[in-house]
Amino acid sequence: MRGARGPAGRGVNGGSLASWEAAFTPCYNRRVLEFALTVGAIALGVAALWIAKSPNRKNEPDQEACWRRAAETLGLEYDGGGPTSGPTMTGEMAGFEVLVDTFGRNDRGTRRTFTRVVIDAGDRMPESLEPGGARPDDALGRLLDQTSRRRITDLVKTLGATVGQGKVRWAREGLVWPVNEFVTTVRNVARTTEHLCLDEDDIPGRLLLAWRDRELPDAQRRQLLLVLIDRFQGTPEAMAGAREALSVPDPELQLEAARSLGRQGVPAMGTLARDPAVAQELRVAAMTALVEDHGPDLHGPQLRKVLQSDQTEVCRTAVHFVRRTNLASAVPFLVELATDPRTSTDLLTLLVETIGEMGDYTAEPTLMGLLHHADLVVRRGAAVALGRIGGPSAVDPLLEQMDAPQADPRLRALCRAAVREIRTRYGMPEGGD
Repeated sequence: MRGARGPAGRGVNGGSLASWEAAFTPCYNRRVLEFALTVGAIALGVAALWIAKSPNRKNEPDQEACWRRAAETLGLEYDGGGPTSGPTMTGEMAGFEVLVDTFGRNDRGTRRTFTRVVIDAGDRMPESLEPGGARPDDALGRLLDQTSRRRITDLVKTLGATVGQGKVRWAREGLVWPVNEFVTTVRNVARTTEHLCLDEDDIPGRLLLAWRDRELPDAQRRQLLLVLIDRFQGTPEAMAGAREALSVPDPELQLEAARSLGRQGVPAMGTLARDPAVAQELRVAAMTALVEDHGPDLHGPQLRKVLQSDQTEVCRTAVHFVRRTNLASAVPFLVELATDPRTSTDLLTLLVETIGEMGDYTAEPTLMGLLHHADLVVRRGAAVALGRIGGPSAVDPLLEQMDAPQADPRLRALCRAAVREIRTRYGMPEGGD
């Protein structure tokens, strides 16, 4: 039973409440302070340990360089993070928001760190990854379906990426990795995401993306591009694919791409026609395409460059092409080449024969000048050519060659025959030659 209180706050037992409180309070406060300090120390230790083992600690030099280079190559913004936040890359690729960050995972007592890539496609990503729309009897549909299935297999099964809620997620272990390999994979994931987000009816777009997939076999990429530039010629996708194909080491594909580009492809065809490393038949095909697809205002300058090549074999092929096709618009270029002192004797002989066969009378002055060439074979060829295309003005130069001292008997006979042809052609009276 508690004692009643007496005067001055004393209990009946004579105890002092004030003195008891005064004695207890310092002890109580000290214990509370000690407890708080202990808890605080433990918390700081745990936090320090967490920061030390967290993948989100401040980057090490190798990691810093790795992330910076990857961000720069991918065109993303880099943030190095801090003690409690890890490095990140953010930005856009192929029109999608991209985030690259880090996370950690405990695996049987071992802390493992990962780099994570998230590509946000939003509502453009289809709910199902099962490709559709391919008709059993449509070869193009089957080709595109095969390409789509391969992309999905690479994305999900090979890379281990996941797709959900409009996002594609891919992760790899470690915070430092081969930059080129990482960049290539991220680009492939973005390209696959772009492919998956295309409308099934956007055939040109799907073909273009498939052509750009360097993971596909070259033969399949080539087939896809040929379909694109043939069946969808003139579309932005076909034009883009054709321009890209001009830089591939496949002259046949370059030629097809150049033809599909129309006027824009003319310089590329000219380049193929004068490239000595390109097979002769393909150079001829390039010249044929130039002449068939474009008028003299476009093909003329290109043929002139081919004929002016410092590669004799290239020139000879071009001269034979002009001769076979009887391309009158190219005669001025032949004449120009025939009067060039750098032209070899063999090539000049071919030029003279070609000019004579093509029957262009504008070349007569050049042929008359060649009657005085130092090479006998060239003089003989000029005499024959003048017999075919020469006019009355060519008679006297031919007679001079016939009467020249110590004239070659064969040349004298050719000149005599040429004079007779000219006189007959123009109804001129026979002379005493």
